[in-house]
Amino acid sequence: MGIMRTAKSPIGPEVVARHPYKELVIEVWIYKEEKGRCRAWPYIEKTSDDGVTQIVIKRHFPFTNISYFAVQAAVEAAVKEGKKQIDAGFNVEQAA
Repeated sequence: MGIMRTAKSPIGPEVVARHPYKELVIEVWIYKEEKGRCRAWPYIEKTSDDGVTQIVIKRHFPFTNISYFAVQAAVEAAVKEGKKQIDAGFNVEQAA
């Protein structure tokens, strides 16, 4: 599990958290909102390597509870939902 603070950017996430789960990674982007809240935008990522090229496929997954008062709460909720999605057979390679 890891949480990285990114450089302040008007369009990018303030925090990116990466959590390995099974053969995939749950990646959560956190954006700051007004009044101290933050918004989680989660992805599930799959990496494959054929010995020459590394291929990374990342896909956003549905997550309705996306606004929180604390970064850690947002990350934990998104990771919990990501694990549910993976366990239910979420296909990273399927077009959205």
